Amino acid sequence: MRFKEFKIKINEATLARSTPTSIPKYLAQLNQQLSTNQPIAIGDQGEEQLIPDPKQKVSNLEDKIKGKINNMSTEISVKKVYKSSEIKKNDADVKGNTSVKFNLGNATEGMLATAIFQRLISNHDLSLKELKDALTSLPAHNLTGVNVGPVKIQDSNNKIDQIQLYIKLDKGSYEGIKNAESLTNLTGHLTSITNYVNQEEIKTLKNEFKNNKSVDSVKVIADGVTDAKNSKVDVEVVYINAQGKKNTVRYERSVKTGGVKQFGQVTTGGAKDEDEKGTSVTRTERYDLQEEFWDDFGIDISASEEDFDDADDFVKAYDFTYAEAAKQLNSQLKGDNDKKEKRTVKRIFDVIKKHGRGDRPNVKTIDFGHKGYKILDYEKLDKFVKETDLSAKFEVESSQPTVTIQDQFGKKFLTIRLYVTDRKMTNLIERGPGLEQIIKVKEG
Repeated sequence: MRFKEFKIKINEATLARSTPTSIPKYLAQLNQQLSTNQPIAIGDQGEEQLIPDPKQKVSNLEDKIKGKINNMSTEISVKKVYKSSEIKKNDADVKGNTSVKFNLGNATEGMLATAIFQRLISNHDLSLKELKDALTSLPAHNLTGVNVGPVKIQDSNNKIDQIQLYIKLDKGSYEGIKNAESLTNLTGHLTSITNYVNQEEIKTLKNEFKNNKSVDSVKVIADGVTDAKNSKVDVEVVYINAQGKKNTVRYERSVKTGGVKQFGQVTTGGAKDEDEKGTSVTRTERYDLQEEFWDDFGIDISASEEDFDDADDFVKAYDFTYAEAAKQLNSQLKGDNDKKEKRTVKRIFDVIKKHGRGDRPNVKTIDFGHKGYKILDYEKLDKFVKETDLSAKFEVESSQPTVTIQDQFGKKFLTIRLYVTDRKMTNLIERGPGLEQIIKVKEG
């Protein structure tokens, strides 16, 4: 048989960098996976999946594992195997614990989707233990996504519905939701998800099923890879109408975690200044991006262009655009022209909706934390245009420019600030208590 050789970068995340005392434990766990023909994660981030050939066993890091990657025959050195949670299961005495690090926001998509699926196939409220057991029992990660089911259940109308779960997450997030010790550290977070599904989600879906009695199938989808910018879970329901044709309806949920106030960001062109080689964004291009950003709010910041171009430091140049933006916003939010003021309020609300729910007006936003959950609906803003008065002010917080928008009660409504690190530079949009008071539907 002819094998294709895969050259993969080796670092601390692969078995090549294991300590002598941990190697035997890793090999034992790897052989356990090989004995059941489980997929083996390969590479420094587990980015490749090897489907091993049957009846293989390894004894050292130089041994080869034969199998297929993307349906292509290959052989991989054991030292290139990724230290996945499955490989490290029995390593608690070496590291002190077996929890794994992952992005909680991405992982929450998989947690919520699994919770909805488990509740739909059950005739009782979901318990925390049932959710944890379901998560740790999920199939091995697959780059193309993981399917569970379909499970056939009989509904209240004695009809058979098919319920299916589909999860597509990055390797780290998926391993996080399968890792028992990591889940133990997230008991409060998982309790919030369980309570939400039992108290809110199942009622919504069951009401929809009653109104559309001919349900054919239900698919719960968490896909954090295809659309990485939006963390969301969709429940896709296929109905059969009176004419016998299938209609598909999606109920969309946008997932947030930990009470994070940020709900939007717009690029400034990056964190690197223009250089002689022209490999970075020019000062003119940076200004154009800022002009476009603030134009969404319906204001003209052109008075700041000369100061922006002449500033010695390209980061400090943004102070001028932010200061001018606050000035222009106030000029339109104050005065005797009520129509102009309300037009600006609506424009600000439209920007909030654009970043809060994208082009999906029916999306339901749920913010999960260790103490509970919040359900947010950005469409509620439309009802508050007439009764909301806003004002803006320019501030410099932690050396970075900020535009703070307040309501008529002095509550912080919206914060727009420049976020700068060595690697990232962007305009952040964050909700304040005044905005949350309007868009919050329920808290549990």
